[in-house]
Amino acid sequence: PIFALGALLWEDAFNLKWALVPPSADQHPVRPIVQQIEDRGSFAVAAQAVAATTASITYTTTATRTTNGQAVTSTTFPRGLNHTLCKGRPLVFPTAGAIRSGPGRPMVGASIAVHPPKFHAAAIFLSQYALCPGAVRALWIFIVFSSDKDLQMFRETLACLQPGLPPDTWTPVVAKTPKNGWMLSHGVSHQLTAAYKKWYGIAHMLDLGQDKAPAYGLMVDSELLIYDGAGEGTVGEGCRLDGPWSELLHRIQERELSKSFPGAVVSSTLTRYDFGGGFTRSGQDYDKVLISENAQWAAGGYSSYYACKSKRCQLVQRQVNDCVYSWWTDVPWMNLTVAGWLMASISGKKKLGIDAPPTTELTTWRPQEGWQNLSSVIRFPRFEHLAYQLWCVLHLSFEIRDVTNITGQAK
Repeated sequence: PIFALGALLWEDAFNLKWALVPPSADQHPVRPIVQQIEDRGSFAVAAQAVAATTASITYTTTATRTTNGQAVTSTTFPRGLNHTLCKGRPLVFPTAGAIRSGPGRPMVGASIAVHPPKFHAAAIFLSQYALCPGAVRALWIFIVFSSDKDLQMFRETLACLQPGLPPDTWTPVVAKTPKNGWMLSHGVSHQLTAAYKKWYGIAHMLDLGQDKAPAYGLMVDSELLIYDGAGEGTVGEGCRLDGPWSELLHRIQERELSKSFPGAVVSSTLTRYDFGGGFTRSGQDYDKVLISENAQWAAGGYSSYYACKSKRCQLVQRQVNDCVYSWWTDVPWMNLTVAGWLMASISGKKKLGIDAPPTTELTTWRPQEGWQNLSSVIRFPRFEHLAYQLWCVLHLSFEIRDVTNITGQAK
């Protein structure tokens, strides 16, 4: 018993440090991302360090489930942390408030999948987001967890790192266990789990209903920080309420009206992945597999994909063959209404031809069990936004616009 108790205490301290300490560059780097779209500037995010804060007990948001699996938010006192990693950190006072219902609510929601190794990145992102009034008004943050235990651990992490964070800064969502259970958290399985959680966050937004939900969703990872962050508790002019963030919705709508997603040809020489045992692949080989997986999924399977010879299918097949990569070439936006059509058709609830336009029956259908429950029976492919893009190419006459001449080859 003494040995077992000691092991448990050591594991608790190890896991807590894992959640609170920034990962090293060779483990889980906080990738700097600056999303420039042609010459109109950036409304995306880039890495920018912000000091963590002292531990205390603070109000935060929790999630509970209704009988149909939907997450409902409430405000409670989390348990504070008394850990050496939380001591001696300066307090940052967030200034931004949030509107989360009715007129004025953000019409764009971000579904962010997190698990313990990424808690630190998510906490730092939330701290900068809360200090950026323009971002708070334009973007609604939904953070998706695999379990109530992970949610509680994240709340305690925030109590240590960001004790002043307002409760309405983010909305927690605890994903329902997938139909076939959770996969092991490594390799391809880890990527599939992340994809499922992002789609589950989209389903959660849909379950809010048309009068309460955003109109568009983003599916993103947690290594994101506000581009206009200027250091500890400081943001620049880009965070003004009338700054670039106020154009987020309009710019997404412009992209949708263009019926195109930008993509760039992947180089066969700029990157090479080493999988061990002497097995390596170029970036082009690897990304071609990812595009192909999503193309087959969007077409309804391997046989359907290769049997289809229509113009729409040829466009998708050309993207695979030319390896034009469109994941994160632009901000990964999606129309939530279209996301519902996609889930209805892919789940088999409403049949749709491989490249047929949506029918009235499809567009008016709603799952009685809710979108979250429906999403839990779908196996979504990894690099999830490619699936949405390719479904739009097949069914909504979208195209992948090659911007290699602007961006250069992708890695």
